[in-house]
Amino acid sequence: MATYYHRAAHVPEVDLRPPDPSCPICGHTERIPRYELQSEPEVLLLGCPRCHVASASRMPTEEALDRLYGCYYAGDPNPGGSCTFDDPERLGRAIAREYSPRVDRDPSLRVLDFGGGDGTIAAKVVQALAHAYPGGGEVTLVDASGTPPTDAEGVRFSVHRTIADAPEREFDLVIASAVLEHIPYPRPVLLSLLEALGGGGLFYARTPFMLPLARCMPTRRIGRELLCYPYHVHDMGDRFWDGVLEVLGMAGEYHVRRSRPSIVEQTMRRHPVRAAAARLLKAGRRLFGPHYRLVGGWEVFVERDHGEMPAGGDRR
Repeated sequence: MATYYHRAAHVPEVDLRPPDPSCPICGHTERIPRYELQSEPEVLLLGCPRCHVASASRMPTEEALDRLYGCYYAGDPNPGGSCTFDDPERLGRAIAREYSPRVDRDPSLRVLDFGGGDGTIAAKVVQALAHAYPGGGEVTLVDASGTPPTDAEGVRFSVHRTIADAPEREFDLVIASAVLEHIPYPRPVLLSLLEALGGGGLFYARTPFMLPLARCMPTRRIGRELLCYPYHVHDMGDRFWDGVLEVLGMAGEYHVRRSRPSIVEQTMRRHPVRAAAARLLKAGRRLFGPHYRLVGGWEVFVERDHGEMPAGGDRR
């Protein structure tokens, strides 16, 4: 469900880039209008029949995005923190359960946390895997506003504003939780994050999958609030993640270990109504199978194989 931080807003013409006919993931030009995000000026959510991402027909300018995210945590209900997940320890444990430490592992866990705010989620993962890594963890945090938590015992942080600033190294775990949907052109970022994994490494992403739900709403206003434009400029659900490696030309070296409705962001203690609604929606997937798509969010775990990529893999 839409969080405290993501609320739909009208974007004026001066803050919009020109329409782009190409899908920002695969470049396909025959996209299908799926939803009106706003009118005057019109911005549509366009579905790509090739990679199954749904993206805004017009992206906010860099200046507009800088203003939006410059006050992203203003009024934060969690004073002193920059984490949008109600119970980060629960998410940390969930990611840690999917990670299998390599037999030839180093004594320290190497984590890349992209767009991780203050790095709390990555720190919780490291702490949840402390039994397997006596040397603790090294977290490379990539976030323009990132300031590491002061109470992350056993975790050593380095902070960088962009992924280009981060050191080139192989990571055991790469986390991109609730961030790819904010990036107008995420293909090069997604490629960089996957390529940052060492052999046997694990990539985790959590993204909104709101379009099917928004289309069921009785009024367009509610649907627009769920889609959260301009904070969210993409909707990335099950079909997108199940086929993304093929689209990126990486299927020969990576495989999807798990693809499922995302963990619920809210807790019953802090946001009982939203938490209960989210749990009910996601339960429908277990009951009715893949034809049921009203889940609100999706998460994926992608593992990099130990072998090398076959010649001819196209990552452009």
